[in-house]
Amino acid sequence: RIEKDPSVIDDVIKNIDSEIRSIRFNSILVLGELGEKSASALSNIIECLEDDDWSICREAVRSLGKMGNLAEKGIIKLSKLIGNEEDSIRKEIATTIGKIGIAGDEALSALRTFLKDKNEDVRKEAAKALGNIGPSAHTIIPDLMLSLKDTSWPVRTAAAQAISKIGEGTIKAIPTLIDALNDKDWRVRYRVVNTLAKIGREAVPSLLKSLKNKNPTTRKETIETLGEMQISDPIIIDNLSKMLGDSIEFVRGKAADALRSKGRIL
Repeated sequence: RIEKDPSVIDDVIKNIDSEIRSIRFNSILVLGELGEKSASALSNIIECLEDDDWSICREAVRSLGKMGNLAEKGIIKLSKLIGNEEDSIRKEIATTIGKIGIAGDEALSALRTFLKDKNEDVRKEAAKALGNIGPSAHTIIPDLMLSLKDTSWPVRTAAAQAISKIGEGTIKAIPTLIDALNDKDWRVRYRVVNTLAKIGREAVPSLLKSLKNKNPTTRKETIETLGEMQISDPIIIDNLSKMLGDSIEFVRGKAADALRSKGRIL
């Protein structure tokens, strides 16, 4: 119907001011579903961030996220809600900032604060949002390095993935990432391996040192990282070959797998 008659959007906007909560809520929801087509309602949705009803406020946050970078004007207002007592609102703010994808000072400051939030879902969404923003969020790499030591494994996993997506400035995170190869959760280790492999050649010197780590799990994950890299440097091959003599069977097995991945027939 909206394709044939865009004026329908104006009717929906008018309902945002309804005294009936369900009408306000559904009006915001519909405008959010329309995404960029509801650009004319942007200021109205931003005003709803101040609604006394927390569910209306949260739906307004979600709708801004569905409008993408058109909702940049709402970031300042969103950043003022970082202290909201409702966990789900803080979580949605983090998600929405990531969807808007613009790394202004207010956005990065809000996400930096959310990385330390008391709620692990908020912390996780903040890390994911920084990854979605990408290279322009590189100034937050030190904060994500701290998140690699978070008590929650989903947060640690999201932090590792965010560092991978940001790309720029990730060299400084290499030592912390290598420490995380010893994470107690395999899902975190898996993501860290992928992140280090993506960093590539810059991570090789530190990874070669890590092959001598006393912890066999760290050695195994280090070998897997080197195997994942699309690099067939003779130094890497030589060091992987030496790991075939490791005292731990699963480490030797991983070394054999890594060498095969690089075309070495054993």
